Amino acid sequence: MLFKRPTTSDKQYFVPFISRREMPAIPQPTPSTSQRRDTRPKTVTDPILLKIHQLIERSPREELQIDDLPKMIGVSRAQIYRIIKNKTGQSPSRFVCSIRLDKAMILLQTTSRSITDIAMSVGFNDPKYFCRVFRREFNKTPSAVR
Repeated sequence: MLFKRPTTSDKQYFVPFISRREMPAIPQPTPSTSQRRDTRPKTVTDPILLKIHQLIERSPREELQIDDLPKMIGVSRAQIYRIIKNKTGQSPSRFVCSIRLDKAMILLQTTSRSITDIAMSVGFNDPKYFCRVFRREFNKTPSAVR
């Protein structure tokens, strides 16, 4: 016999057996879209964060690589990551994406340009991906904003 299930008479080696069905489920906290959205700063006060924000605003059509930011700003990659993470609670790539999505939201509300045109103008090459990310960020589709 390879495995002997312990019984209560085996006092010395008794380990209570719990099946998976009896185990309580541990809830995993997941932030909702509105909770993620509230952690973002309303105004940019850090000078390095302000430079990053301006670079993204100035060149939304170009593919702005996160690895290019240290060269453009003059600080190390680790320092940029640390500043963005501490000030916004987001990774650098998420921060860049959120700036682009904010710009897209303004364009959707104020212009009558097509969603594809707006997606391309803020730096998204694929309109389907833009719609998916926009919905994840704002909890509504770009067409529902109009």
